[in-house]
Amino acid sequence: MYTKKIISTALVQLLKKHKFESITVQMILEEAYVSRSTFYKHFRDKYDLMIWYYTNHVDFLVSQYTKGHFKDLLIDEFTFIKDNQSYFSSIKNVEGVNSFWSFLYEYSKTFYTSNYLQQTGYKKLTAEEYLKLSFICAGINEMIQVWLTNNCQEPIDKFAEWVIDILPENLRQYL
Repeated sequence: MYTKKIISTALVQLLKKHKFESITVQMILEEAYVSRSTFYKHFRDKYDLMIWYYTNHVDFLVSQYTKGHFKDLLIDEFTFIKDNQSYFSSIKNVEGVNSFWSFLYEYSKTFYTSNYLQQTGYKKLTAEEYLKLSFICAGINEMIQVWLTNNCQEPIDKFAEWVIDILPENLRQYL
């Protein structure tokens, strides 16, 4: 874990001077003072590293999450994003299958699906539930993108309430 943090810190430092697209693995190696084999022992590529930086923090928050405190989880997640605004602003324009937004969409969908199925005892989502959940995750993604574009001006607790407000009651009750 320590080596991953060193490597991710190197990426964060490089993003202060360079666009993500122009950063190479070699630049990360030099910034982190690690070998190529060490990098590839921990990450598939720079996109994997980009995602790990987020998941390392948010997976910990999710592991501490208890049902009924969803707003607190959102506040912690949005605080992390705001505290690392320069990082997220730097990666928000990465496009394609390796984009942060593609990842966040799938990550969110997995989180909501898992919680819903666990709380309801169902084995899988219905087609209607799946479509609604997909739509909600896309909407939350868009909200976060706009919030970042606006320099996270909206207060975090208010923003968390907005996210909760767009969730349908039948999903909200299971969070």
